[in-house]
Amino acid sequence: MLEKTPVEFDKVDRALHMLKGNSASVGAYKVVTEVNRMRDLIEEKNPESCNATYEQLKKEHDVLKGKMEAYLQLLKEAEAAEKPSQGGGGGGGGDDEDPMSGTESS
Repeated sequence: MLEKTPVEFDKVDRALHMLKGNSASVGAYKVVTEVNRMRDLIEEKNPESCNATYEQLKKEHDVLKGKMEAYLQLLKEAEAAEKPSQGGGGGGGGDDEDPMSGTESS
């Protein structure tokens, strides 16, 4: 959106507002800080400064993305490690089986 001429600052600001909320909700405060800087520059309607700040925002977003991907991979591995200990004995039914009747519960 910053590459279009003229720059539609209102659209950029709306997108940044959503990114700020999403980032804050997961504790990504470095991203939030860069979004706030960029939103301040948008008020000044200065595309050159916005582009420079956008580059820093992309860097912080890439760092966050890498951390989130590593976290999700660890979570997936932890869930996979827990599966063999769950289930309780060979019928393949696991938690869906009613222990009193030997049939699946609904």
